[in-house]
Formats: sequence, structure tokens, C-alpha cells
Amino acid sequence: MAYYNEVGLCEENKVVQVDFNFVTTIRLAIELNQNQSVKLLLRKVFDLNRKSYQEYLMLDFPKILHAPLVERIYPFLERDHDEYV
Repeated sequence: MAYYNEVGLCEENKVVQVDFNFVTTIRLAIELNQNQSVKLLLRKVFDLNRKSYQEYLMLDFPKILHAPLVERIYPFLERDHDEYV
């Protein structure tokens, strides 16, 4: 499996997905007021800290800022340049 990932022959499943309306799992959880789910999803995404999740978070960023508990996005904002790339 590691070899196939390395040569790009298979895709890795992501914790956060985007549907055909460009609504991610995090945004859906925020809209449904599922705070524990949002907390767990964000914690896992921040632990993985992969560049591929940056686009998903930026897509949901305006919605996350309007939601309560905006401090849960602070780890994303506090990353340095090396963590962005």
C-alpha cells in the first residue's frame, strides 16, 4: 500500500470530504450544531496537518468564523510558513 501511495497509483481517503455542492463534512456538522463532531474532526485534521486539508478548511473558513466557538480554529491560524507548505 505504501508503494502504491508513493507512486501515486491510489488515493488516500480523507477524514473531511466535499460533496457536489462544495459543502464539507465540517461545515455540515457546524450547520447541524454538532459541536462534538466539529471538535473531533478539527482535532484529527490538525493532528494530520497535511496540505491537502488546507483547501477544505479555507472553503469553510467564513462559515467557521461566523459559528460559535471560533477559538477551535486557532491552531490552523497559528501555523508557521513551513507547516503551510
